[in-house]
Amino acid sequence: MSSQPTGHQFILLLFLMTLASHSSSEEIGPCPDADNRTACAVEEVLNQALGAMPPLSPPLTKNEEDVLVEQINKCWKPKTKYSVSIVLKVKMNRDGTVQHDSINLLSSFEKKDKLLVNELFDEAKKALINCENGGYNLPLEKYEHWKEIEMNFNF
Repeated sequence: MSSQPTGHQFILLLFLMTLASHSSSEEIGPCPDADNRTACAVEEVLNQALGAMPPLSPPLTKNEEDVLVEQINKCWKPKTKYSVSIVLKVKMNRDGTVQHDSINLLSSFEKKDKLLVNELFDEAKKALINCENGGYNLPLEKYEHWKEIEMNFNF
């Protein structure tokens, strides 16, 4: 048997070396789970081992998500009350505007009435476009987290 480490052993070894090199008072760097130093160290080592870019910024906070929902709710006025939900996938531009041609129906919990689903999709799409008013209020430094968004619309 060879004494050379396998790929998994090498990554584990890199992880342990990186973890040991960081004291508890040092900052590892931007990490989505800053309260979990081990997770941050693992992410950093994997990024280094795989030649990836530096870790992303933290994901949107609950407050930042709520601001987006409030902006959309200003234009989101369903005509009729249904017990239907649809999920849209939307690509966003860096300025917070919607890439209009990227709005797609990802899923619907209404399987029987395709005409209704299409009508609801059109309503949700109009709300997204009409509410953007020059761009949704989203933090530019977190663009990697919101460049594609899945949105659930309940009717």
